Amino acid sequence: EKSRNAELGVDYKGSLLERDFSASVTLFKRKITDLITLDDIQWVNGQGQIQMRGFEANATLALNSQWSLQADMTRNLTESRAGVTINDIPSFFARSRLGYESVDRLWGAGGAIRYVRDVISSKKVEYGHYSVVDADAYRYLDHAHQHRVSLLVENLFDRDYVTSRASNVDNLGRPFTSEVRYTYRF
Repeated sequence: EKSRNAELGVDYKGSLLERDFSASVTLFKRKITDLITLDDIQWVNGQGQIQMRGFEANATLALNSQWSLQADMTRNLTESRAGVTINDIPSFFARSRLGYESVDRLWGAGGAIRYVRDVISSKKVEYGHYSVVDADAYRYLDHAHQHRVSLLVENLFDRDYVTSRASNVDNLGRPFTSEVRYTYRF
């Protein structure tokens, strides 16, 4: 398998509507020849060429001194020649998060939503098309910000969704999951 890749990106950090704002946009292009692909049940080098192009964008806006809004997205466009295809790559995915941080910066919380559009498996079966809601919170145990306890809750509404397919078997994403972490920074 051979590929050639190119990326061009621009970052900005400053203000928007008199609020702290940062953003970046990256354009990418990838040309693949002799792609390793699945032929029934065996992996082989395909005969043909694939071009993938797209962009990534992300931004963070401080709504005020406590609230912030973050968003990112990726769009993938693929073009195949001679019947070669690339599989299990979402054509579009995005995430947005609304966060709050206390005035004393000792605790914070937020909620996020992730969206994945259509994905095509190696067997030409379409899946994807799901949104998942996550939440998080943290608390510093000291004013020096060395001791931190955080809670992450993934798939808040316990939604079933398929993240990949192999041999007619659906691989499901994480169910409702919570994780508690302790971090010591030195």
